[in-house]
Amino acid sequence: MRLKLLVTLAALFIYLISPQPAAAESDLNILRSPDAIQVMQPLNPRQAPLPNAASNGASQTRKTWGQCFNLTNRTLAVYGKSTDSKKKAQEAGESHTLYFLASGQATDDEWDCDGVYIPAEIPVAGLEPADGQERGPIVARIVDGARFMVMASPTTAELEFNVSPAQIIKSGESTWEVPNLTQTLIDRQFPDAPIDD
Repeated sequence: MRLKLLVTLAALFIYLISPQPAAAESDLNILRSPDAIQVMQPLNPRQAPLPNAASNGASQTRKTWGQCFNLTNRTLAVYGKSTDSKKKAQEAGESHTLYFLASGQATDDEWDCDGVYIPAEIPVAGLEPADGQERGPIVARIVDGARFMVMASPTTAELEFNVSPAQIIKSGESTWEVPNLTQTLIDRQFPDAPIDD
């Protein structure tokens, strides 16, 4: 399992450092999206603030969908548009379907990964209540155009994100369905998220 994770991380590192004009443009597009203003504040005081989207002069690109990377040793539950009824979902407005992404996998870069579901018992760096209360299940909604990587801290076992989410959604706070799933139940699911091949 460790070898698989190391190979995945090495491949991801090579992918990220190789010249990719389209990917660079996509990264700049993040700063122009409507969600960018919401993520200017870091998750916690230890994180560096993100650049100012309003003053960076970045150009708009065609790629406005997100991509999720599972760099943990567990299955992730991710949200995206239904592959069966994409047209109906677009006509009906915002519709999000829960899919399961295996360890070491990335969602297809032609499919919009909108967010990541985090069960109540899984700690997330910078998102745990200071008073020790239970956080409850949440969805980390991602910025359009972002490559959103979910990693597990080797020292604290908390989940960490490479970029701040656009929004943290709790049950009953939006039109997104936030079920009460355990990580054990998620780990038992057959991975069905569209993946990058």
